[in-house]
Amino acid sequence: MVVENTYRPRRTCLSVPGSSLKMIEKARSLPADEVFLDLEDAVAPEAKD
Repeated sequence: MVVENTYRPRRTCLSVPGSSLKMIEKARSLPADEVFLDLEDAVAPEAKD
């Protein structure tokens, strides 16, 4: 029996708090495939409108 392994690239999705400009700028320089701004769970209660 021959098992053939197919190369499957790993994908990355980075979640960034939408209230942190510092983290948003940092995320722009990272090699993630996708970046999304978390506007709910990652934002401190006092920073929410």
